Amino acid sequence: MHFQALEVERCLRAGLRESPLMTFQDSVEQMEILDEMRRQLGVRLPGD
Repeated sequence: MHFQALEVERCLRAGLRESPLMTFQDSVEQMEILDEMRRQLGVRLPGD
């Protein structure tokens, strides 16, 4: 997470609300993919 922390610092200093390298929408799409993978594999988490 070192590089993520550096990017957060860079964005905060630049007054950005999100990184152009990894947008909020990018994060949502990745989570949707991971959720689908879990569904197909039958993996359930306590919050499911």
